[in-house]
Amino acid sequence: MLLYIAVAAVIEYASAIKQHSSVVYAINAGGATAVDKTLGITYESDLDSEGKSSVPGTSATSTMKIDRAPAAYQTIFQTERYAAEDFSYTIDTPADGVYTMVLRFAEHYWTRSGAKIFDVKLDNAVDVVGDLDIYDVAGRFVAHDELVQFSIKDKQIVHDGQTHTVGKTFTVDFVKGAEDNPKICAILLVKGSKADALALAPLDELAAPEPDAPEVDVDEYNDDEDFVDDSGDADGLDSDSDSTGEKEDEAEDDQTGVPIIPVIFAILAAFGIGQIRNQL
Repeated sequence: MLLYIAVAAVIEYASAIKQHSSVVYAINAGGATAVDKTLGITYESDLDSEGKSSVPGTSATSTMKIDRAPAAYQTIFQTERYAAEDFSYTIDTPADGVYTMVLRFAEHYWTRSGAKIFDVKLDNAVDVVGDLDIYDVAGRFVAHDELVQFSIKDKQIVHDGQTHTVGKTFTVDFVKGAEDNPKICAILLVKGSKADALALAPLDELAAPEPDAPEVDVDEYNDDEDFVDDSGDADGLDSDSDSTGEKEDEAEDDQTGVPIIPVIFAILAAFGIGQIRNQL
């Protein structure tokens, strides 16, 4: 019985770590092993004790739900590694061909643009992502992928007009930029084009915001001297069919009425003149 349980456990573990044939490298930065059983992709662990990044930095985990991240990928985007200095991961150089690296991010902390800006390079020589501001491009607690397609040919990385010679391994470098610290949630390297990589790096559509009642900034109107509510309606809306029509009708009624006050003055004036003549 014990032997059967042990064999079953080994089989289950082996099936869990079986990697998709197109995946060259996958790591869950700052977190435990994560498995997408549907696509057959295993993101290896990156625990502090394993020392897989060039500098320990800090591993962190958020408990907040990450928008756009499918249920199976919540843990990948909830974990991260960051450092107050440059840090990197080392990858075995694959055979010649076209590859796409998926750099997976989610901003957990900052709530404004310009607070965290950094760069990403390959082997500390090939620029692939510059001045990345995760919040600016995605927002907070929203999954965001940067896809980098490059080629390996005769031990050289070729990307966007740049060529760099590598050895048996190369690094993915997260370079401290103008603001705060570089970070990464996960790295996925796929053999193939960006289209091939997208099929193995699913993201949901951005969730629509909850419908709220329209907000009216009362102070905006009270402080605006140029805003004049001349309709007489409480909501400040001008309706051509209602208010304008009623005003025109009132104007027409006033024009058809007899001018009473001028008539009275005319009578009094005539009466006064008659009295003066009688006295003369």
